[in-house]
Amino acid sequence: ITMMHGGSTINILPDYCRADVDSRFLDNSKIEGCKLLIKNKLKEAKFVELQNFPAYVPSEDSKIKELLFSALKKNKIKIEPKIEPWYSDAGPLSNAGIDTIVWGPGDIKDAHTVDEKISIDQLNSAVNILCDFLAACEDFYESK
Repeated sequence: ITMMHGGSTINILPDYCRADVDSRFLDNSKIEGCKLLIKNKLKEAKFVELQNFPAYVPSEDSKIKELLFSALKKNKIKIEPKIEPWYSDAGPLSNAGIDTIVWGPGDIKDAHTVDEKISIDQLNSAVNILCDFLAACEDFYESK
């Protein structure tokens, strides 16, 4: 539960309580089971699903991933693919069959925080990597 609402003042029992739950799944197959578990536990409560976005599932034969990994290697960046429990538009895009990858400089722990930051070195490195990546994309897609 990420947010809870209920009542109108501290000294009166509330006539309702609303719990907002934000869940992030690494695997789309677990979503239905989780919804069923919540509904079964709440029994008489009203369950309303506000949003449901598919998880990002990278393609095994992704050309865009291959081109990015090549740019990372060229810039001597260690490649550490991993799956993270956060949302991005990559989920709906990859599930629609669009070759998609998520990458960026900095530490994900700093993303979207009050103190979001990357170092100048990380920024310069990212610029070089993106230039090499985009040049490789141009070469690949122009050759088709």
